[in-house]
Order: sequence, then structure tokens, then C-alpha cells
Amino acid sequence: ASTVGGSTYGVAKGTTIVALQGLSCATGGGSYSHILGALDWAVADARERAMPAIVQGSYGGLCASSGCIDSARHDAYLAAYDAGIHVIVAAGAAA
Repeated sequence: ASTVGGSTYGVAKGTTIVALQGLSCATGGGSYSHILGALDWAVADARERAMPAIVQGSYGGLCASSGCIDSARHDAYLAAYDAGIHVIVAAGAAA
């Protein structure tokens, strides 16, 4: 994150970085409901701040290899898109 929005260095100095945790730090596991809750919070926060936002969410799951996505995830990402939030993932990761 500091590569992007560091106070001295970075491509977007002065950026506000907000860290959200959707998965367990201890195990790396969790549920999609926690991830979607974090995404919903990010949408609400971006609307409240009335500023551009980017969500970086790289994680896998049971259907990561087949590319399936359920309606709850689809709706959450669509809501983020509709709010003007760009959602990005690392290459090879499934959102």
C-alpha cells in the first residue's frame, strides 16, 4: 500500500488507505459473508467520503479454478461498480 500512497513516495501521495480484514490473519480462511461485508462497508465509506475508491481483494475459494460466482458476490461487486469503485485482484486470484 505504501508503494501507492506513501506520505513521501508513491504514485498517489496523500491517498487515504483504509485497511479492511475479511479473512482470518491466523489461518487465511473465512467466509464469503465476511468478505462481502467488508466490500459493503467499503461502498458505504466511499459514498460517505464522496471520493474515488479502489478495492483490492485477492483471494481464492472453492470455485476459484472454475470461475463460478454466486448471485450474492455478483450483486456486491455490481454495487461497488455502480458506486464508482474499481475492484481489482491479483493475476491468478479469484474474487
